[in-house]
Amino acid sequence: MTNEQLNLAFGSYRRLTELTIPKYAMICAKALELAKLINELCPESDEKKYALNNLQRCRFGANAAIAIHTKEQPIIESEDQMAAQTNGG
Repeated sequence: MTNEQLNLAFGSYRRLTELTIPKYAMICAKALELAKLINELCPESDEKKYALNNLQRCRFGANAAIAIHTKEQPIIESEDQMAAQTNGG
């Protein structure tokens, strides 16, 4: 990795913004939906654990992509603003 890539990946905390909150919420909702389906349909096994662990890693990677590569937007300053965004209003 280049120093620029390392700085993007590890250099700073990225606060939630009006642009990123709904993206995180959509990723989490779809990951949870698939996790529930896997849990329901697959018998308890190492492979099921593997599938769920990889789904979790997939969600982490998708959220990291959003955090690292979404262009700056106004920062949400209060928890009330954050709650309003995540609740669709």
